[in-house]
Amino acid sequence: MGKPEVPVTAVTEISEEAITPTLESPKTTGHFNHPPEERNFIPSDQPKWVSHSWRSFSIIYALLFIGIAGALSHHFLYASLVGKEASGQVKYVRAGTALSYLTKASLVAAVLVAYRQQVWATCSRKALSISAIDSLFSAGTDPFGLANLEIFSKAKIAVFLAAIAWLTPLAVILTPATLAVELALMNNETVCSSVRTINSDAEATNNWRDGAKLSGMLTLSLSLWNTTGLDPNDPNTFDYYTGPSPALSQTALLSTYLQKVISNQSIAGDVCGTGWNCSYTLNFIAPGYQCTERASGRNENATQLTDIGAPFDTNYLLPDGKYGYYAQTSLGDYAPIQIDAGDAGIPVQKPPYPKNLGAFRTEPLLWIGQSVLAPGNATLPHNSSDPRWTDAFVPKIYSCEHHLTNYTVLFNYTLNQQNTTVLKREYMGPIINTTYAHGVLSNDGTKDNTTANPASAYVFPQDVENYRMVGAYHSLGSVLRSFINGTINLSNTITPIASTSAVGTTLIDRHSYLPVSDRVDQIQGLYENMIISLISNPQFLSVAWAADPKKESTIGANTGPEATYPCVKSRYYNQFVYRAWQLWVVYGISILISIVAVLLGTVAIVQNEGHMHDMRFSTIVQASRTRNLDDLPWRNGVGGVADDEVLSARLQYGLLRENGLEKSEIGMGAYVGFGREGDVACSLGRESGAKRVLSFKPMRTYSH
Repeated sequence: MGKPEVPVTAVTEISEEAITPTLESPKTTGHFNHPPEERNFIPSDQPKWVSHSWRSFSIIYALLFIGIAGALSHHFLYASLVGKEASGQVKYVRAGTALSYLTKASLVAAVLVAYRQQVWATCSRKALSISAIDSLFSAGTDPFGLANLEIFSKAKIAVFLAAIAWLTPLAVILTPATLAVELALMNNETVCSSVRTINSDAEATNNWRDGAKLSGMLTLSLSLWNTTGLDPNDPNTFDYYTGPSPALSQTALLSTYLQKVISNQSIAGDVCGTGWNCSYTLNFIAPGYQCTERASGRNENATQLTDIGAPFDTNYLLPDGKYGYYAQTSLGDYAPIQIDAGDAGIPVQKPPYPKNLGAFRTEPLLWIGQSVLAPGNATLPHNSSDPRWTDAFVPKIYSCEHHLTNYTVLFNYTLNQQNTTVLKREYMGPIINTTYAHGVLSNDGTKDNTTANPASAYVFPQDVENYRMVGAYHSLGSVLRSFINGTINLSNTITPIASTSAVGTTLIDRHSYLPVSDRVDQIQGLYENMIISLISNPQFLSVAWAADPKKESTIGANTGPEATYPCVKSRYYNQFVYRAWQLWVVYGISILISIVAVLLGTVAIVQNEGHMHDMRFSTIVQASRTRNLDDLPWRNGVGGVADDEVLSARLQYGLLRENGLEKSEIGMGAYVGFGREGDVACSLGRESGAKRVLSFKPMRTYSH
């Protein structure tokens, strides 16, 4: 006769006061004899949110918010760098990587928490094989856990969350690349120093006798002067023009043969500053040539050319003549020897001197004749016997008059190289407003037989300031005329005969020895290069500070107010570029799917009766301490791996039957854990036929 047992009372509906323990025992035996409050027990009648507060959700939502905050911080960090110079690039990339890692880690943690809740919810709602349960419990940390096909059909949400957990870390790889460095141009409207311009006013007041110096060096005039006497108080003593100064001739020579505006080696650094490019626009008045086309084509306007005093016509030029280039630039030019003179140009004869001694009577016209290849002629015919000869050339004649000109010039310094562009030129009128009388000799007691009309417009040495200004302009025109005057004989195109310095300029094509084009803009360009090149030598009287042209320039760099001038400084530099769209595509997708995961995790928590589940060892042991799992052949596993019979066994997580109680009788004595599919009386998170206990107080059971 066995020991009597106190039966376990099943209560379907019972009040708390009606349930009292009947017997206390200091010691119990067997898992099922542990008191319910010491087991993994959840009373089936308890409302979902009674025993678990908002803290059940705080972790998962806190992780989500930390991830979003990390993404926003990453964005604001990179956005603050946009347009800034890329210094400390490694530091910012590391900071971005750290924020990216924080974002990734937080979002993945939130997804994993949601995943764990979904795993428990899935196990409580569906019976799965142990193999599938293994995969679910390991898929968050082992990608091979996703290889089980059963979980794809019975645990779709859990699989989705596991996949998210594995894909979200890609943000760490993709997001740092959103901060890049690229070459950019920085423009600053500021001022440049040591900016010089052209102003010939100082020529008007200069007296070569004074020996004026600039930074210890003699100033340089554009002109050389003779004098009629050494006594400045003698009314018959005056200075008269001799010719261009050697310094001007040297500058013009360099500019012409280098075929550009010459500049001081240090000018770019002095003006722009180290590491900068810069540009500015100057306006100044200087001489220029205004050219007019007088004839174009064979035998055209021959009579008209004679009437206007042209020294030749188109018959001089190819194909009827022998010249491809013909320039007459000295008609009416100032005679360098005005009178028989001794040292310093003092006349041999005694006063009174001839009235027109030293007078500027006219500025010579430039008469330019040139033949260019007619359309359809890519190469020169060999000689006049070639059938193509007659139709191969188009002769043209131009005349150019010396004018006072208002220039607008853009100066640009790039990579320490100076470039100039004449943006605009306004012709203000002839420098000497007279017309040369061709073939009329003056016979006025000087060696200069030029006659021009009207004589009242001559510029005399006694008009000192005006005379010296005109002398400076005349000197500039004189050096240009000396370069372009002459001819190129092309009667035999194989061996051209050049009698002009123009072959060394940009005017003549070195291959054909013909002019480079049918326009004379090249002549004005050549002249402008000479004039602008004066700025390269601050010793010239005509060089002044751009900010105050009345102040003569000094030697070397100057940062004073008279030398600073508005300009645009620019330089290429490495700047940060932030591709915000790329970062937010990555983060946006990560955050969106993390929000979806958190919402799914929230639903899973609800299904788990408000419990926040984990996958710690103690939790797994607690959920699997059931006797109905003992009959599985666990010991048949080899190498610590369960055999196929074990892995194929179907388990479910939920309220388990005990001591033979039916589902409808479950109340006290039930506990939560894994059991075989038929042993689970009620899964968590939903009704399963068992009537819930409305009020319950745990009670102990024992065996006798």
